Amino acid sequence: MRGYTCLDTKSPRSFLFAVVANVGPQGTSRSLTVAYRQGCDSSTSPTARVEQVVADTLALIEVLSDPANRAPLEAERALAEVWYRRQSLSQQGDEVKSSERPIVPGTPQPPFVVPDGRHRGQQVESRPELPWRDDAPCEFPFTATCCLLGLLKNDSTRPGDVQLQSLSTIFRGDCAEYGLVVLDISDLDAVKYGIVAFPVRYMAEVSYRGEDFGWDPVEDRPPEKEPDIVPISPRPRKPLSVIQWLRRYLTHISFEKDPSVLRLDDKPVVGDAALDYIWPPEREETGEDQDKASSQGILSSISDYLWPSKPTTSVEDTSNSLTTSNEAPQMHIDRAIDGLLTLTQDPTDIDLDGSTFSNFQKLAEFRDQLRRRLEEIPDSLGSSKVSGYILRIIYAKYKHHNWVIFRNLSPRVIATAIISNELQDASALSLGVDNFDLNNGGLGDLAASLTKAPALKQVCILQRPDRDSDTASARFFTQLLQGRSGDLGWLRDKSIYSTWAFSAGLHSRTSTSSSTDSADFSSVIAQVFPAVHMFTFVDQLPQYQSSYKYYDMSNTLLDAESFSVRFLSYLRSLGSGSDKAILQFAYGSSSLTTDDDKAGLHVSPIPAGFFGSDPPRAIVRVRDLHPGSWIVLVEQDSSSNSENVFQYSFVRIRPVSAGITPGRQERPHIDDIEVVGVIMEFLRETVPGSDMSTHETESGSRVMAESSARELLEQLL
Repeated sequence: MRGYTCLDTKSPRSFLFAVVANVGPQGTSRSLTVAYRQGCDSSTSPTARVEQVVADTLALIEVLSDPANRAPLEAERALAEVWYRRQSLSQQGDEVKSSERPIVPGTPQPPFVVPDGRHRGQQVESRPELPWRDDAPCEFPFTATCCLLGLLKNDSTRPGDVQLQSLSTIFRGDCAEYGLVVLDISDLDAVKYGIVAFPVRYMAEVSYRGEDFGWDPVEDRPPEKEPDIVPISPRPRKPLSVIQWLRRYLTHISFEKDPSVLRLDDKPVVGDAALDYIWPPEREETGEDQDKASSQGILSSISDYLWPSKPTTSVEDTSNSLTTSNEAPQMHIDRAIDGLLTLTQDPTDIDLDGSTFSNFQKLAEFRDQLRRRLEEIPDSLGSSKVSGYILRIIYAKYKHHNWVIFRNLSPRVIATAIISNELQDASALSLGVDNFDLNNGGLGDLAASLTKAPALKQVCILQRPDRDSDTASARFFTQLLQGRSGDLGWLRDKSIYSTWAFSAGLHSRTSTSSSTDSADFSSVIAQVFPAVHMFTFVDQLPQYQSSYKYYDMSNTLLDAESFSVRFLSYLRSLGSGSDKAILQFAYGSSSLTTDDDKAGLHVSPIPAGFFGSDPPRAIVRVRDLHPGSWIVLVEQDSSSNSENVFQYSFVRIRPVSAGITPGRQERPHIDDIEVVGVIMEFLRETVPGSDMSTHETESGSRVMAESSARELLEQLL
């Protein structure tokens, strides 16, 4: 018989990945990162597309669930909640209509290939890589970095196959090119996922044996014309688990015993509400009574209620009045909250006596109510000493002092709070630094307190999502280092997460400024983290001697030991032929004694310069680098038939002498450069006493000759 029938059904080639959380008004879902992963069909296997999206989703869940990444994810999630709330209030419920929000356009589908196995293993024409977009600061750079690292973990995914999208991007179910994967990080103890992807069918008029048999790619003749590409229908707004998705749409593929599919199917699945922002309902509801509760500010001051001005009223009398008054207990709590918040705005600091503070600590209900009130109106917490007492009340026994939303806190208040008995056992501190007045001091006190908080291992220095630049976090970090007058040992056992550092890794433009600010910044950073610049040369030919890739490693904030460990991982990845080996600096172990298999996915910033394409002649030269900096030269010959051949060398620009003129400092001569060679020598100079003996064979066999290193350096001067 002859008829119009389905010849093949395929999963979408590409996918949109949205990391969401319940941070919108009334706890609704909103996006923190949206990334598009282009599929290239590098394999003609009928299962390749499914295998890739399963691997991508597992990798994302793994990195988002890793305990090492919890504090910065929580901090950016808190910033997102305040940001989206303010957006809702400023729009007065008039959010941008879904028809006006950006959408990733579809692309033509590949031609039909008869699914008889004869084309399996054939080389598929590569799709062009996507342009990198970095025209504006990324709202949540740490979350975005986690997403990118998860998607780029797949060997078949090129750097240019992943592209960040606007947070307001929406998904449309009628697009044949891509599906959607939603990952909900509202609860980091149980990161949820959901697949919304509708296969495409290749339909054509063909002759086949009958309805009971259908068209057979081996027994029946192929179609005379190119088949039509028809998206499957209906397309419900329903997130599915991987097994549900396969059983509903791809029954012809047997995956239910695949270990990766079974692992993913064990993960919790998002609810339908997780789709409401990334894929709005087709029918927009009107007249919905959104939560328009705007910040009404702090109510009238009633500080006399807790701290009466009359000397005849004792603290005990005030405390007793909280329980003996004819007013309802909740009213007392509300009045106490408003009074406390009013006092935090008072420029004349007030010290609470011990008994009053002790009474507040005992009021568990008061403490919870105060925390909820501050989360609703974070700007109500002022900069006076009373704010420090409030922090001690609210965050007692918390392991993460997530204070990014409190924009009015001063460094001195924070410094006093983090070493108090109530808060000193915390392991993470997160601060929002956009509004910090660095000219009024206090950073020295904060740096001193950080030295007295050995339990504090993670410090997040973040900026608001709608910032114009990353300057505030960079300047805060620099001045924090300067606040200890050269005593920076306290920082070496802490992980720093800075908006500036993670944002720098997401920009394609790399440049080294010779301005005074840049020089001061580099010199301060170099006191703790070695200033390392990598130049990689690939397939060197005489006519292309000036072609190289440059990476500025200063934003990674890796100390010398951590850098060395990840450099060894980089060498192993480079030896395997990876074009993404540089990403080894962004996650993995940071200890020479830690087993790599147990290192987890401790995310660091991606080295600046990874994304985007460099011009034919890179603009960064050795003469642009500051004295005392380190250079890593890597020369790679990927044309070898036996293995990926490469060599490396560590080089140091000698620090300048006091008598050298400024002009000479800015342009190092070849004589100012010392070829150190093997990484072990770099580590011995930067971390005396460190032991890399177990890695000596691995690292020493790849070192290039000094003459070769100097030939490359001549091209970079």
